[in-house]
Amino acid sequence: MKLNRQAVLGCLIALSLSGQARADSDEHEDEHEGEPVTTIASEIALDHGITTIEVGPATLRRTTKTYGRVVVPSNQISHIRARFGGLVTDVAVDVGDAIKAGDLLATVEANASLKRYQIKAPIDGMVTQRHANAGEFAEDQVLLTLVDASQLWAELRVFEGQLTEISTGQPVMISSATQSTDSVIRTILPSMDEHPFVIARAQIDNSTGAWSPGMFVEGNVVIEETAVPVTIETRALQRMGDETGVFVRDGDQYEFKPVSTGRSDGMISEVLSGVDTGTPYVTGNSYLIKADIEKSSAEHED
Repeated sequence: MKLNRQAVLGCLIALSLSGQARADSDEHEDEHEGEPVTTIASEIALDHGITTIEVGPATLRRTTKTYGRVVVPSNQISHIRARFGGLVTDVAVDVGDAIKAGDLLATVEANASLKRYQIKAPIDGMVTQRHANAGEFAEDQVLLTLVDASQLWAELRVFEGQLTEISTGQPVMISSATQSTDSVIRTILPSMDEHPFVIARAQIDNSTGAWSPGMFVEGNVVIEETAVPVTIETRALQRMGDETGVFVRDGDQYEFKPVSTGRSDGMISEVLSGVDTGTPYVTGNSYLIKADIEKSSAEHED
């Protein structure tokens, strides 16, 4: 029988809480009788990825979602042709080669003068296409194509219902299936082929090479920001019985505190009551604490 990750981690933390950690919890049982509380040694919490931050102010961001693709800016693509028609005597690069501006690409013997001249790279980049070999004649055709993909554009489709909300200068989070990055809407281009949308362009720093032209992406454009004095991360919220709340930490002790929440942007939630600014609460793997409290309660009932 296969166990899912949550079940396995729940078992691990339950085992880890035996011994001194469980003894410490029993010492406080009378003090917190009836309250959802447990004690976990700091080293055990660290080992299981239980992390805390403090309740505090944050900015709620209302966003609108768009979709599009990653493209190479047109000024970072170079199609290499021969200056003078002639015989290609040598091609020094191949598809996939990374080159620098000024590197030798090919040598051509001009038809008119019978003199050889060199073709050098005008930009940094990678050779993505090669249409030339030694012994072939160069006319007006493209011999090589170079692409500099260190900076890319995300071209996001903005439909009519979003036009009044999206403008240049707005922050946008660009996400693929495996990664995300923050950017800003730089330009908005009209559709040139009668499509029912315009294109919002945002730059992607691709110095690590993690993004690829043609990749489909999602863009979450920030259309409103609101400063809120008391907030928690939405992922920290857990249900205990009929109440929703967070686990607050006091030393090695974790106690469930019901909270009332207000506005939320999906990542951050406003706190109306239940916890105060500066209170440490669990954000990472809070479900493990819930599982431990529930396990402890079941043991006491038995």
